[in-house]
Amino acid sequence: MTIDVSVGTVTVLHRLALAVECRELVTDDPVRTSVRVGREVARAVPPPASPQPSLTTDPSWPCLDLDRVGTSRYKLRYPRPVPLLPPRPGPWVDRGGLPEPVVLRIDDPLRRYVPRRFTVHPWSLAELDDAPGTPYVQVAARTLRVWLAPGAAAAVSPGTTVLRGRVAHGGTPVRWARVRATVQGQLSGHTHADDRGEFLLVVADPFQNPVKSDVTVSVTAQAPQHPAAPTPDRLADLVVEDFPQSTVPALDTPVLRGVAIPPGYVASTTPDLSVTAPIGSEYRLGDLDFVPQP
Repeated sequence: MTIDVSVGTVTVLHRLALAVECRELVTDDPVRTSVRVGREVARAVPPPASPQPSLTTDPSWPCLDLDRVGTSRYKLRYPRPVPLLPPRPGPWVDRGGLPEPVVLRIDDPLRRYVPRRFTVHPWSLAELDDAPGTPYVQVAARTLRVWLAPGAAAAVSPGTTVLRGRVAHGGTPVRWARVRATVQGQLSGHTHADDRGEFLLVVADPFQNPVKSDVTVSVTAQAPQHPAAPTPDRLADLVVEDFPQSTVPALDTPVLRGVAIPPGYVASTTPDLSVTAPIGSEYRLGDLDFVPQP
């Protein structure tokens, strides 16, 4: 598209497709350390007669990184409307061209935050041209604000009530489980487990100044599958949650906060765990046995 400025008509080379803002689940603040945000791409399959191309992209991260803006913000821009060179041969190709649905992943290799994945539906450039009959799409409607649960290596402030444990099935870690804590029937905290089944759950007691608190812990997760072939991509089986397209900004929803139970997740048939946790310190739970409902 072009716009008129003081020096004449110019071509717009950068147009925002999507902005990503990462926030901490516990404090509600922007994340304090950088995480990695990328757009997934598909792996190219060479013809049978051709040699296998050299692997120049990290197989554990089959993504194109988004541009980072500060510590907690990232952006995805539409391709520049200029002639491009033919793509170089390589093991990765981009099959998620805009405005097709795009799968985004957010990860912290240092395990301070638990990864998440989303399907987003970018607007087409034609829909952003502000032509007659097209809706005005404000930047907030192109923003994915996502809350990240604390990972196993998260730094927790002193005096915080923390439950730490692992979700397992027959001694095998249950990947990407969701864990909730309730106190006297009221939701007092929720978190996500990582690929090792490990979780860190911060409990906010809704009552005044107790020394200890009776906490009930419940788990939902995907039913454990038969062991798959080893893959360097540890996020390959992480659930993908949908971020729908809308002209009305959706900056704070149960899905974005990680409270909503993802599709395909089920509760455990084992009874919820009841513990008496000391307020203001860490309490280790050990393994939580997860047996999915049939």
